[in-house]
Amino acid sequence: MIIVKMESVGEGLLCILACSLLIRLVCTTGDVPSCPHWWCGIIDAALVGFTHILHLTESQGACHGVCKSTPWCGSVNYFMDTGHCQLNLNASHYQAPDRLVRRPGWFYSYVEAEPTDASPGCFNSQKHDPLCVKDSIEFSAFLRTKEKYPSADLSLARDACAQYGMQLCTLTQLKAAYEAGFRSNLWSLINTEGRDAKLSVCDTNHRRQSECAFMMEGTNNDGLIPNTPRPADFINAFCCSSSSCPPPHALQWQLVFMGQAGGQDLYEMWTNPHWESTLDVHGNFRDQAIYDAWKYCSSHIKFVKLSLYSTDGVQPLAKLIFRGNQLNITDWFRRDELLSSPWWQHLELKDGKFPIGDTLFWPRQFVISDFPGNCSLTANVGWLFVTAQREACASINPFAILYSTTHDAVPLIASDARVGMADYMTIHVVKE
Repeated sequence: MIIVKMESVGEGLLCILACSLLIRLVCTTGDVPSCPHWWCGIIDAALVGFTHILHLTESQGACHGVCKSTPWCGSVNYFMDTGHCQLNLNASHYQAPDRLVRRPGWFYSYVEAEPTDASPGCFNSQKHDPLCVKDSIEFSAFLRTKEKYPSADLSLARDACAQYGMQLCTLTQLKAAYEAGFRSNLWSLINTEGRDAKLSVCDTNHRRQSECAFMMEGTNNDGLIPNTPRPADFINAFCCSSSSCPPPHALQWQLVFMGQAGGQDLYEMWTNPHWESTLDVHGNFRDQAIYDAWKYCSSHIKFVKLSLYSTDGVQPLAKLIFRGNQLNITDWFRRDELLSSPWWQHLELKDGKFPIGDTLFWPRQFVISDFPGNCSLTANVGWLFVTAQREACASINPFAILYSTTHDAVPLIASDARVGMADYMTIHVVKE
């Protein structure tokens, strides 16, 4: 294997080549021998923003082995003091060189085959542009800005999307989102100079029926969406993921919390400052350094992402993005701060509930509900809640993560296909 010690970002790198028991020192000022793609590493470094799941392993080699046996794993970060093994989703420093940062005590290694003529981990000396992967449209990453911007000058709207590491949506992306089920009369798009496109059903608000060009299967005119952009003076910006290389300062999501369903009270683990934050045998985890800085206001959080996963899935079952500006560890979970969600309709709720904690008679946490809480079937209609260990509602299993698999609010204590059960929940943040 080839190991690279990162002395500092942007400076020369000390490269160490080890083969079996023979170790020799190589100080490089340019190219170094080609690195075998099955094990290349950098000491005191980590790739941030791509961690998908964590493990505890006895060694860096074991951590790297987990990555090699996981189809979607492109690289790993291993913390040598604790054995924390972070698997990075389809990413290495070749795709995101700006995400590789100095982290004392960490060991970064990657399994992706390196590009032709690339240095083994010494990416600072690469003379070519980084490889770019064409991203498919990630509908759950769509968001609508809270602020409105003028259609006559799209620079402000573009700047607004750029702060999320995104770009203004195209009409093609908007149509694809509609086809995937993301539709609401509130959602609009600044698309071309001086004009916007409305994402909604065709009704009397449309100036011409000919604007409706896309028909949903099994519907008549009420299933059409507009094709021709229409004028608007000010409108919210519709932001989408870029299909090209990420900008130099794209969002760097950092994993703060991972909680498994079925074992412990997730709200208690999230809010209890004395909870043992080291990754436990059940897979629960909290990054205490980021958590404490957030809790005691020494670190400003820009965005918060809550995601639900199944143990055998790479893509989230559901993902919500909130603004975190000047908010503490619980205040961010509010309707007014919500930027993106798979359930667009709740953005229009007038009386929707967003309690993050529970009470004696409301044994649910991280709730997005359309009705006040009690134990009846009709009072548990919503999109998301995590149950606590309370006996107030006998029909609800403790410590379950329940969510709507549709785009509508559903009875979350019902036993049918409309209700999904996630295996674990994660919270990521972007710091200012």
